[in-house]
Amino acid sequence: MLQDAEAGRPLELAPIVHAPLELAEARNISMPETRRLLADLTARRAA
Repeated sequence: MLQDAEAGRPLELAPIVHAPLELAEARNISMPETRRLLADLTARRAA
């Protein structure tokens, strides 16, 4: 992800962040740090 970000390419958030969150939700597992990471990355892309 860092290489993509530094090169100005889109980040591959779906396989890296969204997929693990979906699996965790299906099993009622809390992943607060991963959610925070997703929020931070989403905010940076919007800026």
